Amino acid sequence: MGLAFALLAWLAGTALFTFSILKLNRLNPEDEVPSWFGRPNNYSGGVYLLRAAGAGLLFLAAFAWSSAIGYLSIALVFLGCAPALLLHVRHNRRVRTGSTGH
Repeated sequence: MGLAFALLAWLAGTALFTFSILKLNRLNPEDEVPSWFGRPNNYSGGVYLLRAAGAGLLFLAAFAWSSAIGYLSIALVFLGCAPALLLHVRHNRRVRTGSTGH
């Protein structure tokens, strides 16, 4: 697998993972979304499908990059999840403080 393909897979995986949390946040505008375990009040199977596809693409990219950059490729998986994590934290903080802005 080429490094350019790995970059495309990483970008697509990051986007899908981020879209999954955006969709979940939209389904739960007034409720906190569980961080690790538990089910949110409102959820859709599409959220989990997006998340699984995103994670799969991130790991595919890490596998493709592993021959070129070694174990650093695993760090790129975490970096790909970072935008979704930040949006998740922002949503829960907004819900906790009762702020209406998105």
